[in-house]
Amino acid sequence: IEALLANGFEGEITAIERSPPMVKHLKAHYDKQIQLRQMDIQNCFSIHEQFDVIFFLWSGLADFAQSEQSQVIWQLAQLLAVGGKLIVDAVPESLMPVDAKKFAPQSFSIEKDSVPTYGGYVPTAQQINDYARSAKLDRVRAIHFKTETNRDRSIFVLS
Repeated sequence: IEALLANGFEGEITAIERSPPMVKHLKAHYDKQIQLRQMDIQNCFSIHEQFDVIFFLWSGLADFAQSEQSQVIWQLAQLLAVGGKLIVDAVPESLMPVDAKKFAPQSFSIEKDSVPTYGGYVPTAQQINDYARSAKLDRVRAIHFKTETNRDRSIFVLS
């Protein structure tokens, strides 16, 4: 959001966030510049709008089981206006997520007090391509970069 605003973006920005601390942060910093909806992305089918661009950030796709990921991409693709783009942020499948206590190839869990509280699946670039194609998004462009903390990341632009 910060980068969009700093670079003169003039369109409407709608943010969907499920995490109460993140909602609080977004309200504190961007309340007047964005439309904020506190909801889980899995409930996005209840949105009856179309968007030119959807950003699915913070490796959000990895929050879902492998069996759910294609459906999530399909649901988001349904919200795109004609010619719209879905931008998916991801980490390489070999990279262990921050705070992961257990890690198997592409699957992880995060524990609190030795109890698994959260898990997910890190998709490969090929899987993201496959998800895009099943959602009728035939163009996929991958942009690979390093973060300020020197972690590998990728942005996939699906259209």
